[in-house]
Amino acid sequence: MTNSTPKLRFPEFRDEWQNFRFDQIFNISAGGDISGQHVRKVRDNVFRYPVYSNSSGIGLYGFSDTYKEKADCITVTGRGTLGVAVARFERFYPIVRLLVLRSKQQTSSVFFENAINHKRFFVESTGVPQLTGPQIGGYKVIVPEYEEQQKIADFLMAVDEKIAVVRKRIDLLKKYKKGVMQAIFSQTLRFKPAHRSLGGVGDENGNDFPDWEEKKLGEIFEYEQPTKYIVKSTEYSNSHKTPVLTAGKTFILGYTDETDNIFEDRLPVVIFDDFTTASQFVDFPFKVKSSAMKILKTKNGVSPKVGYELLRRIKFSADDHKRYWIGTFQNFKVFIPSEAEQKKIADFLTSLDDKINLEERKLEQANRFKKALLQQMFV
Repeated sequence: MTNSTPKLRFPEFRDEWQNFRFDQIFNISAGGDISGQHVRKVRDNVFRYPVYSNSSGIGLYGFSDTYKEKADCITVTGRGTLGVAVARFERFYPIVRLLVLRSKQQTSSVFFENAINHKRFFVESTGVPQLTGPQIGGYKVIVPEYEEQQKIADFLMAVDEKIAVVRKRIDLLKKYKKGVMQAIFSQTLRFKPAHRSLGGVGDENGNDFPDWEEKKLGEIFEYEQPTKYIVKSTEYSNSHKTPVLTAGKTFILGYTDETDNIFEDRLPVVIFDDFTTASQFVDFPFKVKSSAMKILKTKNGVSPKVGYELLRRIKFSADDHKRYWIGTFQNFKVFIPSEAEQKKIADFLTSLDDKINLEERKLEQANRFKKALLQQMFV
């Protein structure tokens, strides 16, 4: 055995950490199959035991009327995204070769969950498609005595609780925004104009904004081809300044140090994938990777944010591999409010987005804080 200690440590502990193989600490087994008659998608009084699989994250597959493992152990994904550890604190049923580590001695499951996920012991570049019990058993880990494990675990759980609170606020804000936008763009919720005495467009009779007008998307947006904004090199780095965008879910592919032909005029704009019809709202300078998109700019006084939300509400399935904006999308019709009501809507959505962005920055800071802690608290 070799000895070692972390850089950051609670002052009451002095003993050096010890190096063990995982099979010296844990009994390791793998999940198997479960009959469909023992599984339901919804939890009830009979089907109350979680069924966990190799999916990343929680990995919840469903619920069973029977269990295979008791509480206080660790699962590690053996297929798919390899080596993701989760401490489990209730009875459950593991399936599809999900690996279960049950301690032979007194240990903290939360400590080992964080140790495994921080070090990523089981992620190798060998092309091995799955992990087995014997593989994991042969890995080594440097750990303290139980009392120090538990102290570290309690501290990290407190950090995780704070992260969970921020994440919940983000989820609630996004759900609220989704519900409000549905109400606004279905016109079940309408803004009222301010009275003229307050500088608004309303009159002394309290009249509403005008009815929404039907227009084609081509009357709302003009497009620009992205060719001149394509990066010359895909050698991206987070140390560079300008983001390189795609209209898909990835959105920011990386950052480039190229300084010429950056799109920065008439922001905000919408980038539209001409083949998949995915879109993104962009309010910062950028470059792009390919010409498979259109850069959409609103016209005729249309708010970019309102235009984007109207575009996003088009229900369409891109089944053929072809460009869709000119031949299809620009001809779709939508109902659009007056400029004054657009401003009300855009201001409201912007205020919500600002709140969400603030919470997301807090979440990012909290995750960086935890990552820095792990680097200092584990060997």
